[in-house]
Amino acid sequence: MMVLSGMSADSFCNVALDAVGLPLMFAALLGVVTWRWYQNVFRYMVLGFFRMLYRVRVEGRENWPAEGGAMMVGNHSSWVDGALVLMIAPRRMRMIAWAGNFGNAFMQRLARFCDVILMTGGPKSIMGGIRQARQAISEGQVVGIFPEGGITRTGQIQSFRPGLMKILDGTGAPVIPVYVDQIWGSIFTYSGGTTIWKLPRSFRKCVTINIGAPVPNPDSVFAIRQALQQLGAEAVARRQPPFVAPVQSFIRSSKRRKFRFKAADSTGASAKGSTVLMKSLILRRLLSRHVLDADERRVGVLIPPSFGGVVTNMALALDRRVAVNLNYTVSNKIMNECIRQAEIRHVLTSRSVMEKFDFQFDCEMAFLDDLRDKVTITDKMAGASGAWVLPARLLEHLLGLGRPDPDELLTIIFTSGSTGAPKGVMLTQRNIETNVDAIDQVIKLRPDDTLLGILPFFHSFGYTVTLWGAMSLNIAGVYHFSPLDAMQIGKLCERHNVTILLATPTFLRTYMRKCTPEHFHRLDVAVAGAEKLPEELCEAFEKKFGLRPVEGYGTTELSPLVSVNIPPS
Repeated sequence: MMVLSGMSADSFCNVALDAVGLPLMFAALLGVVTWRWYQNVFRYMVLGFFRMLYRVRVEGRENWPAEGGAMMVGNHSSWVDGALVLMIAPRRMRMIAWAGNFGNAFMQRLARFCDVILMTGGPKSIMGGIRQARQAISEGQVVGIFPEGGITRTGQIQSFRPGLMKILDGTGAPVIPVYVDQIWGSIFTYSGGTTIWKLPRSFRKCVTINIGAPVPNPDSVFAIRQALQQLGAEAVARRQPPFVAPVQSFIRSSKRRKFRFKAADSTGASAKGSTVLMKSLILRRLLSRHVLDADERRVGVLIPPSFGGVVTNMALALDRRVAVNLNYTVSNKIMNECIRQAEIRHVLTSRSVMEKFDFQFDCEMAFLDDLRDKVTITDKMAGASGAWVLPARLLEHLLGLGRPDPDELLTIIFTSGSTGAPKGVMLTQRNIETNVDAIDQVIKLRPDDTLLGILPFFHSFGYTVTLWGAMSLNIAGVYHFSPLDAMQIGKLCERHNVTILLATPTFLRTYMRKCTPEHFHRLDVAVAGAEKLPEELCEAFEKKFGLRPVEGYGTTELSPLVSVNIPPS
């Protein structure tokens, strides 16, 4: 009161103006700035929202041209790809989108707010959109498009629509490839066959937006798609998650399936995950104590696809030895040449197997049958403890598997020798692990899947997919020694509800003649390789079994997968 009573009217007005006017002036200035740069403000608000859902990281921001018209081309894995790219783009960008995604009034206002170029399916709308895009590029703007024409249902880049080249024709604008990585699996993707209405797998999932070097004057849609695929391959290589060796994955999957079916064969052998792991641990101890020298690194295995063959390969991997599965269809001379090249001292086999062959090995033979009587109580307790009691990571540490070297040799696969003597292909831990991981991503395996193992383990497809694929993933494997024994295979598939079949076109023809639809009643995926898959065979197989086979391509040196058609969801 004393201060106010000493003030003049003008002084009081000045103080009031300072107290009220300055905030009003600041608010007015903020409103002008917001209105002037409303899109940027909106971008940062939405980006902040996305950062609450994802850990967004941008790679290659320097590749975005600072000025001039350009075309952004991205992969389309989720409903939020466009929003994510708009949020992180260093310059304002106009997206091309299908008008059907902006059906209600709110979404249409949002499209206008973000300067989206909308297209419907009609020719006039498409031509109008192309004109708008070309004009924007000629005015020095960046235009973005997802040329797949829709969200992928498989997680893989689909074919590109040709309209992309009509926009670029004559503009001289560079193409900026942008690959959104690691968003597949979120609720905004079709992972699992549905979007939105599913539980999220993780909170604040890491999503990387990779901006590639501009492609100047591309001459075809193919060249643009190749650039985007190459960027995607580089993005996957940059992830570098902690490496998990196949044998580590075997231990962990066996423990996850401790009480669930894991492996079986046509002899009647069947086991849960804990039993497979326990038998492998016991055999590892027996081999180290009675058969193999401490410095013996490479060990030959002559066992057809079977429960025993699985356990033997797992036991050697648990002991950090290199299993060399030998081809029992070759001559004695070639067999010994393979043994010489691989520097094998012992070949592990069984008496029942050797009764069918007449090999004279230039090394020692070890019959697994003879080890049964040498199992001690200590062996059983150690195996049971590792399978049932010890946590997976502690067991890995005790076995010396805690810090695997990705480049450590896991196996040697001998080629067929079509150009002379067989050649040993040395496949590493990473070779096998990356192939198995790719299979899991493409086929989307589930815990109730069962894989049929009829391809021999001396073949890279059989070794990688039917052996390690079944043992290191959370699925089961069922084995039979002959891929041509159609009736036995059909009964095996029916008995164990096999869902995944890997074969050749020749084998598929045999199954078509001798198997019934009931044998393959649970079959979800059939992949054929090694030969060309004729169209008429696909039609006939689908007509009889209600499932269309897909074709795969590979080579031993690539352990072996190169590509495979995506099975229908």
